[in-house]
Amino acid sequence: MLKIAEIKDEIKFADITVKVVNIREKEYENEKGKGSYYYGIVGDETGTLPLTAWVFPSTVQAGDVIELKNCSVRKYNDRLRIYADSRSEVVLRPDDKMEVKRTYKEYKVKDLNLKDQYVAVSGIITGIEERTYEKDGRSGVVYSGIFADDTGTVRISSFGVKMKENLKARITGARVQEYRGRIRISINENSVITPIEMQKPGVPLYRISELSTGISGIEVTGICVMLGERSGLSMRCPECRKRVDDGNCQEHPDAKPYVDLYAYFTLEDGTSTMQCSIGREALAKFTGIKTESLEYTDDEIARIHGIIEEKIMGKPLLLKGESTTSPQGLSFRAEELTHIDSDVIKKVQAIMRMGID
Repeated sequence: MLKIAEIKDEIKFADITVKVVNIREKEYENEKGKGSYYYGIVGDETGTLPLTAWVFPSTVQAGDVIELKNCSVRKYNDRLRIYADSRSEVVLRPDDKMEVKRTYKEYKVKDLNLKDQYVAVSGIITGIEERTYEKDGRSGVVYSGIFADDTGTVRISSFGVKMKENLKARITGARVQEYRGRIRISINENSVITPIEMQKPGVPLYRISELSTGISGIEVTGICVMLGERSGLSMRCPECRKRVDDGNCQEHPDAKPYVDLYAYFTLEDGTSTMQCSIGREALAKFTGIKTESLEYTDDEIARIHGIIEEKIMGKPLLLKGESTTSPQGLSFRAEELTHIDSDVIKKVQAIMRMGID
């Protein structure tokens, strides 16, 4: 019988006995109609692999030992995965016992991606919030916060397992997910949280060319080489926050639009370029624009755009915030914006020398 550790490449037909580590059902709908499939993690005493099953007994639960007959192994996101389809057979082995060897690759926040669904990470958890939710007629508690290491921060969620504020820990079995171009992690009762000793990480500074995923809590520097022509004042719907400069929101016609302040621009640092944006509060603080008395008139629109252009265009800037990815490419949402001073120049020079000296 094939063992997990023996699987090194794709296999068309395979028989393997494994223990179900976790399993979930997901519904879908396409042009052929509605359906569902199962996904999760299975393993044996030599390791684990993800599983996708289009045919799977609903009575099988986490902890059960099963025999997968005539299954296949294929790559998905550059990682091997076991597949069971209509040609496969899933046989429950109720009398079998099996210890699963669980291994997780160690990741830094900046390197997290969807290739490894479950990983090990080390860092500090802060900003914990608690809320209740309902699913399938049952209620539960989810805790959310920020997980940080010396390369950046990501959102972290915990379903049912309470997290402690300022906890410094190594987490094994954290699940990696992506939402709106941002990487996040989650933990549950199967994750192992081990307290560790570590210094509180600072805010890392990146070259634009080093960014390839959505990371929060980071800094970038560069020169603004282009300011968006619609930067400045806009009218927005208070319900959906969509821009409605030409009238009321079509989706919320009864909502009264409000005057907002916003800018978008292209940043270049010598290694690459990136589209950046900054919202009302941070932009007002950087430019000194008084937002209390803004009016959406042609004269005011021109005046505010001129102030932003004078403060940003062609200037060396330090941005703190988060990067996100989308089909259109990499972008950056600035939470803070300042002009570069001598201390920042020294920090940039030190980073630029890394790997060269």
